[in-house]
Amino acid sequence: MQAQIDYLKEEVDRLKSNENVSNVEIISAEVNDRIIRSKNIMIYDLKESSKAEVADRIDDDRRKVQKLLTGIDIKPDELVKIVRIGKKRGRDGKSRPAKDVFSGPDEVAAILKNKKKIVESSTQKISIGPD
Repeated sequence: MQAQIDYLKEEVDRLKSNENVSNVEIISAEVNDRIIRSKNIMIYDLKESSKAEVADRIDDDRRKVQKLLTGIDIKPDELVKIVRIGKKRGRDGKSRPAKDVFSGPDEVAAILKNKKKIVESSTQKISIGPD
C-alpha cells in the first residue's frame, strides 16, 4: 500500500513539473505574439485600389498610408509591409482592413498617439487601431 502511495506521489510531482513546462511554453508563445503585434496597426475602411495587379494594389495602399502619416515623423522606409486581411470583395463590397507592419513599436506608438489627428486629416472616413 505504501509503495502505491509513493508511486502516486511521484506521478503527481512529475505531472506538475510537466504542467509548468507547458505553461512556460504557452506564456512564451503569448509574449512572442505580443512582440510581433506591437509593430502592427490596423486601418479600417481605407479604400481599396481597383487595379488588377496585386503589386499595383500594394503600391497604392503604401502611398495612401504614407499620405495619411505625413503629419507624423515617420519615415517611409519604416513601413515594412501592408497586408489586406480577408477575402477580396466585389466592387460594391466594403474595404478589407489593412494590416500595416512597421519596423518597430515606437512608430506604432506614435501613430496611435496621433490617430485622432490622422483620422481628422484624412479625406476618407477611416479608423485606426492596434493589431
